[in-house]
Amino acid sequence: MGIKEKLAETQGKINEMKAKVNETAEMAKTAGQMKKEEIQADMAALDAAIDALDKAVDEQIESDIAEIDAVMDAVDAAIDDDIATAKGEINAAKENARLAKERGDSKLNAILLRAQMNVNAAKAKVKEKKAALEKADQEQRILDLLDYADKCQQLAVAMSMEADWAFLAAAAEATDYTEKYGEQ
Repeated sequence: MGIKEKLAETQGKINEMKAKVNETAEMAKTAGQMKKEEIQADMAALDAAIDALDKAVDEQIESDIAEIDAVMDAVDAAIDDDIATAKGEINAAKENARLAKERGDSKLNAILLRAQMNVNAAKAKVKEKKAALEKADQEQRILDLLDYADKCQQLAVAMSMEADWAFLAAAAEATDYTEKYGEQ
């Protein structure tokens, strides 16, 4: 498989991962509008989806790097073959030595330039995947903080109710005291 085909395949996989991230974001938006029980269930599903996405991205990155290394090895072998061919032509015909060397150098530069462009493109893809992972992680942190804020609000309401109960209990005791002992 050539570099262009591999890059096209990698782009397709990245697009699939982006679709999964968008689906995960939509699940997060929907979860914000549901009841507490539904939110917890959706959070578990969202965690599973993010974990699966993290694993898929890691596997894809490792796979892409291995394939790029294989392509680079093939490019190195092709470069070695081109250099050997150029040297053979130089030894066989001195009058063609200058032309053969220029042609070999030109090929080498073109191959190296293409290889560098492919490596740069692969690095950009890896950077995009990393950014998508960081985005998903930040979205999860936001959801966790919102859940924590919700729990804090529930605790505050419970404490307010407890304070009201204590005040009413004190008022009842004061009324009972007044009835038994009069005001003092």
